[in-house]
Amino acid sequence: MVVSFSTVTLIHAGYAGAWPGGLYVFFYCLVVIFAMVRSALAIPYSWLVRPRSLVYAWIPLELCVWRGSRDPVLWLFTGLLAIKRVTGFIQIRRQM
Repeated sequence: MVVSFSTVTLIHAGYAGAWPGGLYVFFYCLVVIFAMVRSALAIPYSWLVRPRSLVYAWIPLELCVWRGSRDPVLWLFTGLLAIKRVTGFIQIRRQM
């Protein structure tokens, strides 16, 4: 919920675009859900992406040093989350 509310706040305040922010929240939620399912099925992870701390740490950097870099950072992490979602789905599908 924290990731969702903070990202929606960034979008509403104009610090992030609707598409990168919305897709970031969507894929973040899917990765967390898949992580819980994999844990219940005892399927180990090779790697796990939870970039919320990096996204939050980027806020002051973006405001003070590199204006306009929020959306590319969100797109980068959305891409990583999308890849992790696909690999998580494949592993869950193999187990069933």
